[in-house]
Amino acid sequence: MSNKFTDAMSHLFDVSATIDLLQYDFVQQALIAGAILGLLAGVIGPLIVSRQMSFAVHGTSELSLTGASAALLVGISVGAGAIVGSVVAAILFGLLGAKARDRDSVIGVIMAFGL
Repeated sequence: MSNKFTDAMSHLFDVSATIDLLQYDFVQQALIAGAILGLLAGVIGPLIVSRQMSFAVHGTSELSLTGASAALLVGISVGAGAIVGSVVAAILFGLLGAKARDRDSVIGVIMAFGL
């Protein structure tokens, strides 16, 4: 039985190729970053949903793309532009969407004009 399982797994998953890939630094760093982000998302996710701010997270991530694009056009660091875009979006969402009832409408309008 174990031979059949080993044969089936060898067709689905090449262990030697995986071991070869894991020898590269960038693959190891990507796995570590993915694990850390997965843990953080698992902790932060329920807090965001309980505060009814999931659309704000969506809007902030999309407007960070606008900041990154503007930074690319200006010729500065794309990462810095994405951070600036996210911070500006978060400030606008906080100032204009103070009431929970109006928050999603404000985010939708800012996203439409920001993109």
